[in-house]
Amino acid sequence: MIFGRKNFILILTALLVQLSFAAESNNLLQNGSFEQPVIPVGSDSIENPILPGWTIDNAYSILFKTGGLPPVDGINEFYFLNGDINQIPVIIRGGHSYNLQFWAAANEIQNAPAGSYAILEAIDASNEKHELAKITFSDFISASYQWYQSSIDFTCPLYSFYAGCRLQVRFHSGGMIHLDNIILKTNSNEIMIDDFEVYGDIQELQNKWTDTYMSGSSISIEDDFENRYLGRKSLMFAYDNSYSANGYYSQIEYDIVNSPFGGNWQSPGLKNLCISFCGNRINDVNERIYLIVKDIHGLNFEARYLYSSSHFSDEKWHQWAINIEDITQFGIDTANISAIYIGFDDSDLPNRGSTPGGKGVVYLDNIKLTNNREICELPYGDVTFDGKINFEDIVLLGNWWLSEY
Repeated sequence: MIFGRKNFILILTALLVQLSFAAESNNLLQNGSFEQPVIPVGSDSIENPILPGWTIDNAYSILFKTGGLPPVDGINEFYFLNGDINQIPVIIRGGHSYNLQFWAAANEIQNAPAGSYAILEAIDASNEKHELAKITFSDFISASYQWYQSSIDFTCPLYSFYAGCRLQVRFHSGGMIHLDNIILKTNSNEIMIDDFEVYGDIQELQNKWTDTYMSGSSISIEDDFENRYLGRKSLMFAYDNSYSANGYYSQIEYDIVNSPFGGNWQSPGLKNLCISFCGNRINDVNERIYLIVKDIHGLNFEARYLYSSSHFSDEKWHQWAINIEDITQFGIDTANISAIYIGFDDSDLPNRGSTPGGKGVVYLDNIKLTNNREICELPYGDVTFDGKINFEDIVLLGNWWLSEY
């Protein structure tokens, strides 16, 4: 394969053109306005709360409904003293820009603003942190007990070291600090339904992904460099359609309503639901993957993978893009999606599971809504275009650079 400088520049240019037409997506952060947990009726606040989506480290904190500052957005605001609050919402992607907007206030301006900051950090595979963007609160807070808005930005170059790292949003308090209405956006117009990075164990996974009753499915988290598309983790989906007790099909369900982004898929520019998967050479290739999208009215849309069945015995990553317009035209209420189901069987008949089938293992990763199918075609760093990131990519890049000298 010839991979000269001219071809490389053309590929980069095409990618940049695609990205330049992208629009902003929804807030990537969970619970950015601190509306959870709900403060009980009759109470003004919760001391040292557990905040969904956020990790609080070494800080005294209070979730205020009343008694603190008037909230910027919603009914709650968050106060913390001498410590950190952080969230890791996404995997950094090359060519994407990230914008963090937030409101902050200080009870006193002598020490707290100078010792407090907001920071975007990349966390690599070795858990090392790398500063991407940072702002100190004294740069924008000039009076006590008043809300001020600020923001920081980071753009990740294509093929950057940071592409594939986890993005951490972290706030440090050097005094008495209030936060509210924290929003993280990217210019990719992409909503990540699940990249499986947040699950620490099988129980956390099964709280979100459930096996359909009587189906021959088994799921676990795979924390293995060889079996992930991007980041550190993927979902291992073992299917067994060989026993009648299992119904001859394997299926798992994801609760969209209670996901961080909810069930509204009508964001402008979203075109495809994209799933990345990797097969295994032991798999029965007669089994085909299917996906069902269900809305709150109980209507189901089913899509089946119509490309080569050999992809499921191929130990490299492939992408399956499902047109959202097809889902809408079928009559699904895409503003109110309630669940998605992913399964394996050997038939698209209404009486699913009536015919005995085979078994196998498939890895799933980066299930997302995106504005362009091509954006999810290849893993970052796959310059040989073979669906894998390995030594061959390093050799090819090395040869290209050496040819310049």
